[in-house]
Amino acid sequence: MEFLKKRLSGNYVGLIKYAKNTTWLLTEKFFRIINSVVLGILIARYLGPDEFGIFNYAQSLVGLFIAIAGFGLDEIVIRELLKKVIKSSKIMGSAFVMKLGGALIMLGSLSAFLIYSQKTPYEIGIVLIIASSALIRSFNVIDFFFQSTIAGKHIAKANILGLVLASLLKIVFLIFSAPLIAFAYLIPLESLAAISLMIIFYSKYGDIKNWQVDWRTIRKLLSYSWPLLLSGIFSTVNMKIDQIMLKEMVSSSAVGVYAAAARISEGWFFIPVILAASLFPAILKAKASSYDLYYSRLQALYSLMLWMSVIVGLFFTFFGADIVILLLGASYQESGEILVVHIWSGVNVAIGIVWTKWIITEGKQRITIYVQFLAAILNVGSNLFLIPRFGSFGAALSTMLSYFISSFVSFFLFKPMTTFSLIIKAFNPLSIFKYSQTSNS
Repeated sequence: MEFLKKRLSGNYVGLIKYAKNTTWLLTEKFFRIINSVVLGILIARYLGPDEFGIFNYAQSLVGLFIAIAGFGLDEIVIRELLKKVIKSSKIMGSAFVMKLGGALIMLGSLSAFLIYSQKTPYEIGIVLIIASSALIRSFNVIDFFFQSTIAGKHIAKANILGLVLASLLKIVFLIFSAPLIAFAYLIPLESLAAISLMIIFYSKYGDIKNWQVDWRTIRKLLSYSWPLLLSGIFSTVNMKIDQIMLKEMVSSSAVGVYAAAARISEGWFFIPVILAASLFPAILKAKASSYDLYYSRLQALYSLMLWMSVIVGLFFTFFGADIVILLLGASYQESGEILVVHIWSGVNVAIGIVWTKWIITEGKQRITIYVQFLAAILNVGSNLFLIPRFGSFGAALSTMLSYFISSFVSFFLFKPMTTFSLIIKAFNPLSIFKYSQTSNS
């Protein structure tokens, strides 16, 4: 009996630790998204469509190259640290060298692309200033260490510090009418502030001077990471390519009006992230006791995500244009039409968050590579067709269609087709209540 009490007590402490860790990470994500929307709108209004377009084009282009340079290491490094088969100093040192080398290769490749595509010196300067943050982010291996030790509070505190510092400076720059290049410098500065605090926190656990570079470990990490690297590249292409293609095919102003609409459209995405993180543990618990209960709760969560995103979509369909004029001003009037279309991509995003968690639970992570690849191909192809005809509106339409078609095809073709049938049933709003009706089981 005493043994059982200790065991239960230990499990309870473990659950509390995981809950606190998740809360810290979600809090940081919440503040980051709110900050991105609120200050993003103020910066968009201040810079105007043309300069705001250059700013977002630069961030999208850098984001695309950084995805390639990251080698898909994040989850792999965390997993290897948890396994404790290889010394953590070797894993940390090897991963750091890989990310630093990738950042240097990325900067060289990006510079060559910018020169080849005949960008102006002003645009090249903006892009390279933002890209310099990749060198600083090589130290993000410390982030992986804290994730492996369930010390999310250190990650959150460091990132929030960097975010607050950058946010305060953005407000100062807005007040004193700073040029665009000043806002570009804030991106590496935010990374530097966050990483500096992470290094201080890490000093309690180890010393970066003790990191070791081991070529055998590097080869092992690369052999594990390539599927995640491909998935990350396809995912980033799907998210960033619209703004890159708009700049190359239309103008920076077109990027600006599109990016402003996307910033508002994506502002509510933290809600499905938090809901999924909060409710999915109960779904996993149900799987251990009953598959009927497991799928009933899963369907309820799909239904909640579906109808929540439909309500948001309907609200912005009717009031989106007026909201854009109110928040951004008359120079972004075209953004209202883009928002009305782009907001509906949120349906697939919300459902996709649950679907991804289900895929991981079922151990079918490789499916995500095919889905992301399909979405990227559809997005690029439809952009090539729609952007020359409809400009920024065509890019929004392309995003919505590529999300919808890739999701539909993946749900329908990949076995088991459980997800497809659950989503069809999710159109019944009453299925939301299945979660609460079975919560005591």
